Amino acid sequence: MNSALVAVLDRLAMAATRVSLGFSAEICRFAVARRARPSPLPDHVRFTLMLDLPRALAERLSARAIREGNNLEALVLEALKASLERG
Repeated sequence: MNSALVAVLDRLAMAATRVSLGFSAEICRFAVARRARPSPLPDHVRFTLMLDLPRALAERLSARAIREGNNLEALVLEALKASLERG
């Protein structure tokens, strides 16, 4: 995984952890309910996330996704899951 993307996603995961420690699960569910849309998959939501990336990083991520036969969204989702599992 691209080290720059992992670093960014790690910071996001740490920020989410700090926020979730200070709030109840009910408030977190409410926040997701306000921002997310229903998904056709059970127990999933569509959560729109806009990233402002340097062009070089976006091109490298796109190239990796194409090589792996994925789309960019799947690559970012994989990185988020891996980051949360690590820590």
